[in-house]
Amino acid sequence: MSNFQIGWFIKNLSSGPLCLEVGCGTGRITKQLVKNKHFTIAVDGSIEMIKINKKTTLNGAFAEKVAYIMCDASHLPFRSECFDDVIGSRVFWHIPDFPVAFADAMRVSRKSGFVLFDFPNLTGPFSAYSKIFRARKQVLTKFITKKSLQRMFKKHKQIVIRNNVSFILYFIPNIILNREIFQQLTRISENFNFKLFNDFLYSYYLVKIQK
Repeated sequence: MSNFQIGWFIKNLSSGPLCLEVGCGTGRITKQLVKNKHFTIAVDGSIEMIKINKKTTLNGAFAEKVAYIMCDASHLPFRSECFDDVIGSRVFWHIPDFPVAFADAMRVSRKSGFVLFDFPNLTGPFSAYSKIFRARKQVLTKFITKKSLQRMFKKHKQIVIRNNVSFILYFIPNIILNREIFQQLTRISENFNFKLFNDFLYSYYLVKIQK
């Protein structure tokens, strides 16, 4: 499931070389960004995450393509419109006041680039799963509807929302998920947009916004 998301983020970047990764974590996205020739400023609120990211990414000899800063995602220490693209994978939905973080991500992105992120679907399988196991959950997780996302970014030039992670994937063993033929079939199936059912069948939204 993670690999499907990473592929979408990389595929939807603009042609610009400078990228900001908000909430870089352990380096899932960072390593792929620098592999694809994007100079990346990777930021995170946790120094421990940045240390792990450095070990993961810099071991691949990409030291000249990535720089790290520890900061708050809602108060990015950059001037406006200085990044070609901004990526936030698995980050905004862990921030209590996530609209503020969204606004700052939009502020630092250029008009020719994109802000790319994911967000859990309020009416999807992951939301239902979280409610059932709420007592075990130790990490803040926010959910949203597609209509709320559309309202939030209605003034921008472009907003693309794609469904991601069908409930079917929860029941398929990793040994099958890792097979290339199954991954290709999954990519094809997740490109379909069944308007009547998609808000109940998919756990996440993948979102692409242009100013």
